This record gives sequence, C-alpha cells and structure tokens, in this order.
Amino acid sequence: MCVPGRGGPFGGRLRHPGARSLGERLRLLACDPSCYAHELERLPADPLDVVVIDTFDTEAVHAELGRTPALNGLIGSTDTRMPVGAELTARFGLPGLGPAVPRRYVEADARADGMSGRAGLRRTPFCLSLKGS
Repeated sequence: MCVPGRGGPFGGRLRHPGARSLGERLRLLACDPSCYAHELERLPADPLDVVVIDTFDTEAVHAELGRTPALNGLIGSTDTRMPVGAELTARFGLPGLGPAVPRRYVEADARADGMSGRAGLRRTPFCLSLKGS
C-alpha cells in the first residue's frame, strides 16, 4: 500500500550504476510501481525493467524470476517482503538469509504488535493508500 509518488525508495539511483558497470540489468518487481515514481523519474532513460506483480505471492514471484535470464541475486527494499525474498534466494541457490531468519522476525514483530495492542498503542502506518487498497 502506498500514496502514489510517495513510496519508500528501492535504491535504484544507487544500484543502477553498479549493476550497469557489471553488465547487469535491474528488474523492479512491485505491486504498484507508482509507489516508486519519485525515484523512477530521477533515473536515466531505460535503467531497469519494471514488473507489476503481487510481491507477497511467493509462487508468482518464483515463476517470474524463473524467466529472468542469468538471475544473480535478489535485493529487498522492505522488511515486509523479507520472507518471500529469503524463500526465493534459497530456492534459486542465491546468497542471502535462510527462510528461518525472516520467519523469526515476522513472528517477533507480530508479538510486538500484540503487546502494543493490549497496551492500547497503535502502529503508525508507513504509508497509506489513496485507492483504498
């Protein structure tokens, strides 16, 4: 979920030159690429491929990555996608966290939310959707 044009950065301005110098091409997989419009607009022309996909759907992302020629790594920009990323790095034999690490993180985060809720505290949303989604 995001406010279009106000999503968190994915690091394209920093990652693109390094990837290009290695002969690599970046792909941004996003549920809603408009969340990254502010960053995409600041990149040079045709810097990366943007794929619209449900990034919480491990099987869909796995299938998409399986069609990626010479997949050399995954870079996640948010902790919310960490479980999917860790599962896929393991499946593709790429370097990264094993699936158990993010699972523990998510479980700890859920426990913290539960404790906060019982104490009458609410988590502030990182970004909100104007579309109601």
